[in-house]
Amino acid sequence: IIVYIKNLTTRTSSSAEKICLLRDDALDDSTQDILDYDVHVTDLSNLLDTVDVSKRAYSVGIVGEWGIGKSTFLNIFAKSKINAGQIVVRFNPRSAKRVELIQEEFFTQFRSELSRYHSGIGIRIDKYAYALQLTTPTKWLYACWDFFANWSATSEKDGINTTIQLINRNIYVIIEDLDRLSGAEILEVFKLIDANGNFQRTYFLGAYDKTYVNVMLRNILNYGDTQSDFTDKYFQYEYPLSKLRNDQLIQILEKNVYDWVLSIVPEVDSKHVIHEWRMICLHLINNLPTIR
Repeated sequence: IIVYIKNLTTRTSSSAEKICLLRDDALDDSTQDILDYDVHVTDLSNLLDTVDVSKRAYSVGIVGEWGIGKSTFLNIFAKSKINAGQIVVRFNPRSAKRVELIQEEFFTQFRSELSRYHSGIGIRIDKYAYALQLTTPTKWLYACWDFFANWSATSEKDGINTTIQLINRNIYVIIEDLDRLSGAEILEVFKLIDANGNFQRTYFLGAYDKTYVNVMLRNILNYGDTQSDFTDKYFQYEYPLSKLRNDQLIQILEKNVYDWVLSIVPEVDSKHVIHEWRMICLHLINNLPTIR
């Protein structure tokens, strides 16, 4: 069928110019969503509304295979929260130069976003990061302050929580690309979620391939077997993104193939191409990456 299409397109040189490579980027919002992820976003949002985060954070894992659309789901979720007037912090641990700088990178992002809503929270976050013995550019300043004030990680965390209550908005931390990290990097992120970043009115959402993350953690911890579920210990709730059925995948692909064929070959030929395509698509299509 590929040869057939090629022969048809070579007969019209002007049509061949329409062929181009497509990007495999995640969608930014629901306007291009053909998989109804906005329905799942609403479902998860309704579930999170029932969670009490008045005293501590809540963590959610968005679970799915590579290529299933986890990044698209997070983008649509983030935009829905921004539109609702909530705070969204996008954090990609891969932007840190070294494993030991992951948490510092997080607090830089956290500080930057929350400072838009309260001018005094930035210095509290800086002092908290310093008290946790994270490297900060103003470390010398806080070392001087140690002589004049009695403060600690606990007191600064309490101050951050108080300020968050004054801001009076929920905070959604979107953690990108967990299943592209090394075991050491994943462990550092989990330490952040479980302890140092555990603030009031805060939700952590991380997307990952569960098998990959568990294998990486099992290797670095040198503990457990193939049945060990580490992610379940760090994420309080795991929201699965279901794999689409083959008939759904085929329906999506058929429409795109049909529209493309109609744009480059006569209708009589396109009908033949679609007929031949339906004979072989069942053997080719089994997931979203294949469609892309």
